[in-house]
Amino acid sequence: MIRTTNFQFCTNKDDSHLPLAIVRFTSYDEDDNILSVEQITYENNSDYFQTEVSAARHCGVDISVLSPFELKDFKWLNKLVNA
Repeated sequence: MIRTTNFQFCTNKDDSHLPLAIVRFTSYDEDDNILSVEQITYENNSDYFQTEVSAARHCGVDISVLSPFELKDFKWLNKLVNA
């Protein structure tokens, strides 16, 4: 079964205490039931954050991002998502 992967990117510039990004990854089983949900905080390594999100996207994992930065600030990820 092929399912659509969801990607959400939310920016909150009003919270100066936010890390680089907080990401929630949701994976599903063959019957489209939620298999696992994992939330990871990326403090400051932009390359690592973008690599992890890219890998999850290629594996069909749903991704929700909260960051004080805009998607355009992550050039590699922005290009991947908008390709």
